[in-house]
Amino acid sequence: VFDRWRSGGIMMTYAHTPSRQRRSRQRGNVLVEFGVISVVMLLMTLGVADFGRIYLTANKVANAASAGTSYGALSPAHYTDLEGMKQAALTDLGNVTGAEVTVTQTCRCTMGGAAVTCPANCASPLYPMTYVQVQVTVPFKSLSKLSRVPGLTNVTARSIVRVE
Repeated sequence: VFDRWRSGGIMMTYAHTPSRQRRSRQRGNVLVEFGVISVVMLLMTLGVADFGRIYLTANKVANAASAGTSYGALSPAHYTDLEGMKQAALTDLGNVTGAEVTVTQTCRCTMGGAAVTCPANCASPLYPMTYVQVQVTVPFKSLSKLSRVPGLTNVTARSIVRVE
């Protein structure tokens, strides 16, 4: 800031610096702001971490269900091997505790028709269609109760394949 003297000269003046008391109050404000922001950032970090973990778990569960039905679709000998499909799904899932795998086989005489017992005896000219279904369920526990992801929930994926 520049001021003019009466004599026409220019004198430089400086902005007023805050007093010590005012600066000490500002330091307190900085601590309060840091405390509030750090809590918000921690909650955001936990939420992002939980979202990433549940996304990864859902991806693993979907891949495991797909691996089970892929095993069942290999040949007619495989689609009657329900225990083999279950083991294929568990092997693909890896070391996950509490995983549940349910394997079912369904037969139908018409597309979208009612389920019949397998092996299906369909009236001519209908051809029996066999489906295998693998459902994988894994429990998911969030990192913290503070994040918005539910504390304990199940992640489930289902894969259905028509086999020939």
